[in-house]
Amino acid sequence: MNICYCSGTYGERIPQTIEGVKRIKGHVDRMIIIADESVTETQKRKLKALGCEVYVHPWEDSMVRMRNSYIKKCLTGDFIIVADPDEWFGEEFCKDIRKIIARAEKEGYGLLLISSHDITNWENGKTTKHVSGFMKNLIFKKTPETKYVGVGTVKEVHENLSLAPDTKILRLDPKYFYEHHKHEHEIWERAARNVFIAGGGDNVGELNTAWKPLRQICAGLGLEKWPQARAYLRKGNIDPILKQWIINHRFEGYNFEHEMMEFFIWYKWMHPEELEGFEPVKNVKEARISEIKEYISVVGKEVLGTEISEVDKTGLTANIKGGGMEQKDLRGLLEGYRREVIQKPPETVAREGEKVRLPVPVDVDVRITDDAFILALKKSRTLWGKIKPRIDIGKFVESQVWDKLAFHIWFYQNRDEVGFEELRAYVESHGFGTVALCIMGYHDVVPMILESIDLCKDYTDEIHIQGDDFTEKDIRDLKNHGQKVVEMGLVPICQVHIEPWREDFSDYKNKAISHANTQWVLICDHDEIPTPELVGHLLEIIAESEKGEKYNIVQFECIDVTVDEKGKVIKEEPMGPRKQLLHVNIKDPYYGNPHIWLKPDYYKWSSISVPYAYKHIKAEGDEMVRAVRNVFLGGGGDNWREKNDLWVELRKITDKLKIFTWKDFHAYLKKGNVDVRLKDLFERMYKKAWHDDELRAFKEYYYKLHPKEVKK
Repeated sequence: MNICYCSGTYGERIPQTIEGVKRIKGHVDRMIIIADESVTETQKRKLKALGCEVYVHPWEDSMVRMRNSYIKKCLTGDFIIVADPDEWFGEEFCKDIRKIIARAEKEGYGLLLISSHDITNWENGKTTKHVSGFMKNLIFKKTPETKYVGVGTVKEVHENLSLAPDTKILRLDPKYFYEHHKHEHEIWERAARNVFIAGGGDNVGELNTAWKPLRQICAGLGLEKWPQARAYLRKGNIDPILKQWIINHRFEGYNFEHEMMEFFIWYKWMHPEELEGFEPVKNVKEARISEIKEYISVVGKEVLGTEISEVDKTGLTANIKGGGMEQKDLRGLLEGYRREVIQKPPETVAREGEKVRLPVPVDVDVRITDDAFILALKKSRTLWGKIKPRIDIGKFVESQVWDKLAFHIWFYQNRDEVGFEELRAYVESHGFGTVALCIMGYHDVVPMILESIDLCKDYTDEIHIQGDDFTEKDIRDLKNHGQKVVEMGLVPICQVHIEPWREDFSDYKNKAISHANTQWVLICDHDEIPTPELVGHLLEIIAESEKGEKYNIVQFECIDVTVDEKGKVIKEEPMGPRKQLLHVNIKDPYYGNPHIWLKPDYYKWSSISVPYAYKHIKAEGDEMVRAVRNVFLGGGGDNWREKNDLWVELRKITDKLKIFTWKDFHAYLKKGNVDVRLKDLFERMYKKAWHDDELRAFKEYYYKLHPKEVKK
């Protein structure tokens, strides 16, 4: 019996292969290396000088065939130790190999499992070592049944070791291990390799509908094997169609989608200038709406073979963004739709089925004309008795809800449990004319939010309150107040959503809207409190919109209310038409940051102004600190950012001070004795004319906080 060490390698992996060989040399009887055609004669001589047997096996885009080629070089009865070039056995194991194998032979073990120590070199320069709980089947006895068998659909990349059915297995002591050395960029490259060769994941092949288009693009470029594709990708400046494929598949997902995202990361790591402006999307729910739509469009086109409509994309986007559906479910949902609706075979018709007497006009090619079908349908009892009633009833139910796509998704996901009551409840809560109150806030302003809830709860179908620091008591209070009076008593309609605040008003506002299932939303900041007249006419305003066809966005009057530190009203003055708080539930980022406004070019808005008001509550002196906040977050004005050169300078200074958020900057200002560069900048801001005098607020606010620091 021999102990054989086996490894497969290629040209650029020879240094790693040599390291693995040096560790095990002298502890085994044979060292068998399978080299592909990229290994040079010089490299072969180096391996042979260490005592290796070197055999050339041309690369076939199949790790399975490569592995089986070294098994074939061993004899039945041999114990085989296998390793990839980046897998190196520990000193303790190498020293005790013969003792370990002798025990296995004596006690009848045919497979030995060994622990893995993962050593990863990250792109940030750090190296981590991790003792994995994973034990790998790298040591086994060769029998006539021994071979590697590919997994999945395209059985080339990942493999299972097939042994005799009664093989006895031994788990080695943890003191015996192998080291798995890898660089982060190599992980990305291997993901790209897996996708190219076999579709990624568990060799899913065409189950990844993006795989065949990738191979067709590459074939058109003469890239038939992975080494060719790898060299082409490393070189850069690739074909624009291939580059677009990489961009289109930069979205995190499960199985093969994750590896396609790593494909993107690898290419951007090599050629960042070619993918400038594009980033991997690691959580679609947290992504920009445009990115989610792009993801839906790509997956939809791959699965269905056609572009998804804008209406459907908007509905699916809302579902993902609002948490109604996880991104991993999208592909399965569309595949199910394709099977159930697009590809479902027609029911078999029995020979003794319905007969229709009909003179059949035919054309010269003996094909039945459209007129014949129409005439047959008109005379068909099956159509009028079975098919059409079902279609008409389905259309009627569908016509009762405003978001048909969301209804379809809900129905197909729950159809085994849906009864009449569930259907009625869904239609009532998702029908035309339904409205949700959505409010953004935080712990300190809960009393104002409760005031709005108390005013609106009997006129709305849902209430959604979103914040990042609500206490358990806050949540109880909000839910207790959010109960609607109906004939049967009180119905809870208020949900509280905890969302981290990331200093992005537009993102936060759209997240608040995304929770709503209603056709309309009344979206308010915590300090925007509707008047009783407004809420009393709310349902009337919605009803007169004719299901949103006559108008779909409503602007209200504003009453500015200034209060002192104790909440006592100091001043109350009407400001005229100010804000569009009520609109149809279009879930997409149409708000600006930090000043929030609706983008008219996103959706075909049809606006109306009504003579009902909301109150804008603000504490005395708040305007000053809000101006500072607006400039810090967005450069002032209409979020002008880089257009304001002083904002650029401000953020450079705060970055150097390790101040990255408004919360931290505000705390820094309140502490006092700020960096002299900031004080100098405040002076220059004060002298520069800008939108609403916002820049002047920095100096005024700071020295109001710290009057002793004013220069004499």
